Amino acid sequence: MPATISPPLRIQPLLRPAEPKDVPAIIALGRKTFTATFGHSCSPSDLNAYLSSAYSPSAILESIINPEEHMIVAVSSFPSHSDHILGFVNLHTTSSSSEPCMDNADAPIEFQKFYVDLEAHGMGIGRRLSDNAEEWAKEKGYKTVWLGVWEENEKAQKVYKRFGYERVGNHNFALGECIQTDWIMQKSL
Repeated sequence: MPATISPPLRIQPLLRPAEPKDVPAIIALGRKTFTATFGHSCSPSDLNAYLSSAYSPSAILESIINPEEHMIVAVSSFPSHSDHILGFVNLHTTSSSSEPCMDNADAPIEFQKFYVDLEAHGMGIGRRLSDNAEEWAKEKGYKTVWLGVWEENEKAQKVYKRFGYERVGNHNFALGECIQTDWIMQKSL
């Protein structure tokens, strides 16, 4: 009898606001995911400089405690792994003023650093994080969500399109000496 292949297991993570105790796990996941996605596109020194800045303990802690930001983590629902972060999204309430394509957006909020563990892709975690973040944003009165996604990251672009985002512009993203182009995508809430 031929073996059957099961579809990926859909994990039902617990979603909650990030806490200071999560800083090391967020750093590890952010560095791992960022390196896998962008590491080939820049020099090792540019990559390391970015990771040292964006994923330093002080930078992540500041995102967790800053009243202009709201970070949500998806953690394992298994009690023995309850500190294992499967993904996270950081919402930034004041960053749209720097994006001309967002000038006419109605009550915008930015999703920054939206990452799911590479080993958990395809398990519905990104959708759950997005839905939860959108609900939080709606409760706070935001009406438009936007994000930047690297022009060469077609996989993420497809996911965001499935989530209802559309491309409205672009901006440059400096990764050390390497200047990359991000698409700006938005969605009405």
